[in-house]
Amino acid sequence: MAHYLPFCASRNSTSIPAGFLHAQMGGCRAKSIVLLLDCCFSGAFVSGMKAATGVDAKEQLAGYGRAVLMATGRTEYAWEGNRFLELEPEPSRFTEAIIHGLRTGEADRDGDGRVAVDELYEHVYERLRESGVKQTPQWSSELVHRVYLANRAISLQSERPSKPGARLWP
Repeated sequence: MAHYLPFCASRNSTSIPAGFLHAQMGGCRAKSIVLLLDCCFSGAFVSGMKAATGVDAKEQLAGYGRAVLMATGRTEYAWEGNRFLELEPEPSRFTEAIIHGLRTGEADRDGDGRVAVDELYEHVYERLRESGVKQTPQWSSELVHRVYLANRAISLQSERPSKPGARLWP
């Protein structure tokens, strides 16, 4: 029996086979794949994931493999934002938590200036639990070493250029 994941929670809802996503990941030549599934019942996706094989000594210090962050458990709905206007969309609760963690730097749990997949998941999980929304994000990982997604955001207030038109970054 094929598993299907909802593709869009709009009036034109549709779904795509989970096997299609697994096949795309399996055929991808990237060393690291991080898939974010922001859809209802996304926790059902992980069955059938295959781990990367072999370890190259040169790659010992660089993380690689696959990780999937899912908005919900197997039988849960993914909750949208509070506004339902098509002209003023709002991110889902899951996406909002991801954006918040990366934008504020709060997802950098160990303070090393980088956000790893596991740190982002911890941030999203805690943020959704604190909000009281009835969905439990999940994650599945077949990573070797840590995979980093981003550098921690810097505070623009403390890094303002000294003169108008100056750039914040080189």
